[in-house]
Amino acid sequence: MDDDARFHLQALRWFAALTRCAAVPPEELTVLNAGRRPRSDVLAHLEDRGVSVVPIEAFDARSAHCNKIAALRAITASTPGRVVLSDCDVAFLADPRELVSDPEALHAKPVDAPNPPLSILAAVLEARTLPLGEMHELPLFPAEWTCAGNANGGVYGGEASWLNRLAVDWSCEARWLLERRWLLENWAVHVDQLSMLLALRAGRRRFCPLPMGANVPMHLASIRDVPSPMIGAVRALHYHDRITAQGLLARTGLPHLDPAVDRVNQAISAEMAAFFPNATFWTWRYARDPDLGSGVGSRDVSLREKRDVIRLIATGAQPGSTLDVGCGDGAAVDGLNLGGYLGLDLAPNAGFRLNDGRTVSWRSIEPDDRADLVLCLDVGIHQSDPRAWEQLILRVAGAARSLALVSGYERAPDTRSPMVTFHKPLSEVLMEHAPERWCVRVREDHQVVTVAVVVPPSPQHPRDLRRETLRQLPDDLLSGPELVALLACAWNTIGFYPDHLPRVWEYPMVLRLLRRTLPPGGSILDVGAGVNPLAPMLSRLDFKVTTVDPGAELCPREDRWRWNEWGYLDYARLDLPIESIHGTLADVPVDRRYDAVVSISVIEHLTAIERRALLSGVRSRCHERGRFFLTVDVCAGSDLLWNRCAGEQVESFDDHGRWDDFLDEVVTAGFEIADARIARLGGRCQVDVGFVSARTAASGGGA
Repeated sequence: MDDDARFHLQALRWFAALTRCAAVPPEELTVLNAGRRPRSDVLAHLEDRGVSVVPIEAFDARSAHCNKIAALRAITASTPGRVVLSDCDVAFLADPRELVSDPEALHAKPVDAPNPPLSILAAVLEARTLPLGEMHELPLFPAEWTCAGNANGGVYGGEASWLNRLAVDWSCEARWLLERRWLLENWAVHVDQLSMLLALRAGRRRFCPLPMGANVPMHLASIRDVPSPMIGAVRALHYHDRITAQGLLARTGLPHLDPAVDRVNQAISAEMAAFFPNATFWTWRYARDPDLGSGVGSRDVSLREKRDVIRLIATGAQPGSTLDVGCGDGAAVDGLNLGGYLGLDLAPNAGFRLNDGRTVSWRSIEPDDRADLVLCLDVGIHQSDPRAWEQLILRVAGAARSLALVSGYERAPDTRSPMVTFHKPLSEVLMEHAPERWCVRVREDHQVVTVAVVVPPSPQHPRDLRRETLRQLPDDLLSGPELVALLACAWNTIGFYPDHLPRVWEYPMVLRLLRRTLPPGGSILDVGAGVNPLAPMLSRLDFKVTTVDPGAELCPREDRWRWNEWGYLDYARLDLPIESIHGTLADVPVDRRYDAVVSISVIEHLTAIERRALLSGVRSRCHERGRFFLTVDVCAGSDLLWNRCAGEQVESFDDHGRWDDFLDEVVTAGFEIADARIARLGGRCQVDVGFVSARTAASGGGA
């Protein structure tokens, strides 16, 4: 076996089939490693299972295939009795030693294809002054012939002491042929195979041909034309590159081969469920299928959604540093503003889609790693060891100064892929081991749930959102990514997120709609803004924001510990590019037009007459086909508009009106309603929230 990750992954399949299908004890297996890199995760696992891993010197730099000569000499020098040497890409369904019947012969399957052609064989044998000997037709290539002893090198078997003597001659013949590779023309890759033929002929050694079923060539298309009786019992599958993206053997579509393929795949899946070799697997996968990434969740729509969630939350949090644990190819974060970035991955070819010069370190997360934002997406699902999985989750959560985004399963997935494992719900682990942190679900894709693990400020602002309030929001009303982004933005701008259940739904929902309907750079007027996190967040998203509020002006920034959501705030004092108008809507210049106007739980505090006037004023300040998003409190469990302001009754319920009355007023003001509904908040809140999404009527007038 050489250094390439694909060979190490082949060794895991080889082990899985031999132990689980062929019932060979691990202690009777040896991996002969000609590689020079540090011990891989696969080799460490095989050693833990009892396999002997023996380093050997490479035979000759001119032919990696000749390393099996050094391997045969090593294994036959230390192992008595029957020995079988095989390539790593052979999956055995029965103990191959059972096929060794003659202690004085080499047991191998004759070649399947004319590689090299008979003319090359004749030239090499003539140069070595050896006879061509008996010839036979190739069953997979009718009309093509080869000579006896020209065998496939995937499986060699025999008695150890006899094979050891053969290996000495094989070595000599290989070195002779390497010096005369020109004899092989375009078939120099077969030096090991041809030198074995020379060693047999020169030593007049016997050759015992194995049946095709002892080494089935899955990679040859012509195997489809071979009748199953000619193949016989399937004892080993030589699969070459016939591998799926999940690391399993690809089915052939042949009824006499696929049962064997399925049996081997069950063994491989079971082995990967017990031990998934993340470093080796992903190194192989990124090299083999760079366009596939880490799977269905890392490309196309899934990738765009993932990037959007990261971009949104990072915009709110504005991290000075980001630690990306299991960064993979880097496609999820390339080009995003994440501050000082460090990617971690076990695969040395990870990060190949990072085009902005960001750093990737090939290691795991350590206990002392820290960053403002920590990402660990689609990583934990590939951890087969429950203790390693739980340690990963805890380290990710603990490494975040502000917040972490971590994904996992909440229940066992429907897929049976050996690549993924469910241990227990992600939320359960976070609740048990990180109870001081807030967990907000932000995304689900292919049953993989992404949770934001939020670190609230300490001490918290007296008006800041409490966890108890957050937990009261019904799950179907949660806009997770937007809420997390607004929380982070609130804490690093105004200092608090209003502790009022309706705000946990309203701000995130309106933010989501604005991002869906307006391009960056669009103009937004926030009527009755007060002190809220939505305006700073919109500004950070490159919207042109104007706020207007008639309340009492708040004290400068150094006194913001005393702020609440009521009052006028000049957001420019927070170094935000927001225009703030201290006054009512009438103080907004009449020649201003906005792409969207928002008003969050303001209009119910006005009398019905004032409310209708405000709706008309909003209409006059909207661009043609401009958007209008507003929320209005209604009494919990009813359709009565909330009629109190600062603890005082504004007017009677009869005068104030109901939900349907309000909708009629919106239309009369000159808007077309796209969506209108009441969100029932439940919990201990006195109000539910009505929401209206509208745009200016095409005619410019009302009904």
